Amino acid sequence: MTSTTKFVIEHELEDENGQEGGHKNGFIDDKTLGVEMDCDSLEREHEARKREDEVRLKRIEQEFRTYGKVSLNAVKIMIEPIREGFSQKEQLIVEQENKIVELHRKIEDLTANLSDIQGNALFDSTSDSEDVRAIQEFMMMNGIGTVKDIEDILDECSKNRRNFIETKELLQIILSEENKLSGRLLELR
Repeated sequence: MTSTTKFVIEHELEDENGQEGGHKNGFIDDKTLGVEMDCDSLEREHEARKREDEVRLKRIEQEFRTYGKVSLNAVKIMIEPIREGFSQKEQLIVEQENKIVELHRKIEDLTANLSDIQGNALFDSTSDSEDVRAIQEFMMMNGIGTVKDIEDILDECSKNRRNFIETKELLQIILSEENKLSGRLLELR
């Protein structure tokens, strides 16, 4: 199994008035992006889980109305999937955050190395620097031949990071709703 890494450069820009602006990006590894972060899909999954939880809750409410109490097993049946889902999502978020931190460290290291290399010297095949040759080889293997290619990759990484942040926010909303359902279930008990 092979993995490719998308190359990203962090740089700062200054305009004519001396004000700062620019790009700030990070490395994104294919392993990190292996799972497609599709917000619509996550919303559909959330809605399906919400409907399932509502069915379970209605069953418990019916049992409570009929018998005047709720059995412990019925409560466990309702709470267990919520606990499992919460645990899995929390673990996924922690893993993704750790990967992002690690990738940011890598980009800082590479940015420091690349700050010495200017413009077209990066694409000069006569360079004796081992680091420059490694970068050139990486770029050739991934079809990166111009600064425009690098800018396109930077833009793509920015979009991917925004999608990840939006997905994380959606996940937090889902977890909040699951906690509300769990609280409602405990009140019925």
